[in-house]
Amino acid sequence: AVLTACRNTLTSINLSGCDGVEPWLLLEDSAFPCPALKVARFCDWYSISDTFVESLVSSCSDLCELDISFKLVPTSTISKHALCVIASACRHLTTLNLSFLEAVDDAVLVNLVHRNPCIRDLRISTCMRITDLSLEAIAETLWSLRVLNIHGCDLCTDTGLAAIVGRCRYLVELDTAFLHL
Repeated sequence: AVLTACRNTLTSINLSGCDGVEPWLLLEDSAFPCPALKVARFCDWYSISDTFVESLVSSCSDLCELDISFKLVPTSTISKHALCVIASACRHLTTLNLSFLEAVDDAVLVNLVHRNPCIRDLRISTCMRITDLSLEAIAETLWSLRVLNIHGCDLCTDTGLAAIVGRCRYLVELDTAFLHL
């Protein structure tokens, strides 16, 4: 597998937009775990699957940054189950991008933020099932949040936004574009 030779030293991987790379090329011969891996970026990687995400996060427990977002169209490539595995396996996340994932809803997001209170950069734009319940959980749990992108999360209202602004004192970037406030 591609990662076999460097799996003990690899700290960052970025396969964003690499549609020609199939997940099995990385996973065969037990390429994971990569114990030193801290950053994993797979934005717009249409080959990504639940199996890959689960294998990655289950064997890379010190992951700090994870990007499995999509930018062009909402996708159902990743299921709620895989997102729950992320919540339970990743305890050191500081940066998380789940933008355009259809499986992200209040139950998933509340679970993720409660299990990862150190998240400082959270991007969930165009996650159409997010409501004020998620924003309130974010405000209560992510006290060190610096970046929040809820661009296009149509079910969020000024009530949830008020909770964020009132409690997230370190916030320096807030994207609320296309919210119907």
